[in-house]
Amino acid sequence: MPTRRSDRHATPLEHPAGPRLRAALAATGRLIGRDSFPQTLVAAAADIQHPIATGRRIVVCSPSEGSGASTVGMGLTLAVHTLRDDLVATIDLAESPGGPRGDDDRPALTPATALGALAVNEPATRDDFRRTMRLQPHDDVVIMRKPPGEADLNGAAVHALVAGCTRHCGVTVVVTPPGLEDARTVEALASAHAAVVVTDRHANEEGVARSFVSLLRHLHPNLPFVEVMNEPARLRRRERRELGRHACALRHAPTLSHGQPTSFASLRERETAEILTLTARAMRLSRAGSIAVEGGSA
Repeated sequence: MPTRRSDRHATPLEHPAGPRLRAALAATGRLIGRDSFPQTLVAAAADIQHPIATGRRIVVCSPSEGSGASTVGMGLTLAVHTLRDDLVATIDLAESPGGPRGDDDRPALTPATALGALAVNEPATRDDFRRTMRLQPHDDVVIMRKPPGEADLNGAAVHALVAGCTRHCGVTVVVTPPGLEDARTVEALASAHAAVVVTDRHANEEGVARSFVSLLRHLHPNLPFVEVMNEPARLRRRERRELGRHACALRHAPTLSHGQPTSFASLRERETAEILTLTARAMRLSRAGSIAVEGGSA
């Protein structure tokens, strides 16, 4: 069976001990200091900051629209950006009703425009990639969102875009359209190190979610994933344990659903804890997926 999560496109990551990393560590300390369960966040921060040799690819997928996959994807991006000294890319292939936001000096990136920029400029270094993606010198996040009306990328284009980001980013988060049949979803999952499956008890019947997870396991038996039950109502701990899921309430977090870089200062404490623990688990799974499929090259 061929290797599905090859890192042949990735280059060794740079880890300069710069001021941004020190600031991230200080921010982690402040978050941990004010949380009611500090040991949980200490462990989560350690998992997120664990060294990686090459870029990780994490896919966020869902059975149907409205489950909050894009919001969860932005949460992962925020946590990685805050706690790591790597570039992080978010590719949202699901159509965004509001579209990407930009300004006159820096028009917003979409998956199609980003792919075109990579093809024209062929960035060889991290700084080249920053310029290609129109990042300011201090920016470490590139966000690509599909606006209404933009043509869908095909599978080959998704492969090229994800590979182009993986070469220079510590983590690439890919949010896919609902379901598992779309060519964009198929390609993203084929090259993923880990996946986050977002279900919503109010939008999806239990049977739909179970069928989705069962099909994902059948199609990608070597892909580690965590299932997120994303809903505003708080589950009892016993119910959450019996379901075997990570439960969070990020679907209605407006600062994340806008699809723009933000900070933990704008979120409630519980949202911060949920994002950190979920991101830690996804990062841990991404390293485990690499070991299982690529013979230990995490």
